[in-house]
Amino acid sequence: MKRLKLNEHVPLAEARRSVWQKVDALVEDFLAAKAKCAAGKNPAAKAKLLEVRAKVRELTHRSAELSSVARWCLQVRNEPQLLKLVA
Repeated sequence: MKRLKLNEHVPLAEARRSVWQKVDALVEDFLAAKAKCAAGKNPAAKAKLLEVRAKVRELTHRSAELSSVARWCLQVRNEPQLLKLVA
């Protein structure tokens, strides 16, 4: 079995890190907006939730570059509402 050593390919590792950081930041944005929505009616927070969901769908779509990294980040973060978007 031939090993490709993809983790040693610096541009690929950087691209993976970038996708992970984007998804991680989106999860944080989602949690912050969700907390604001729980406190009462907040149209800006509701709009942010919709925006985050759309971006998560985009990054985790099978045709998106490095979508498996985005999906793995969501699984690690374990936010059920966002995980539903991937399933």
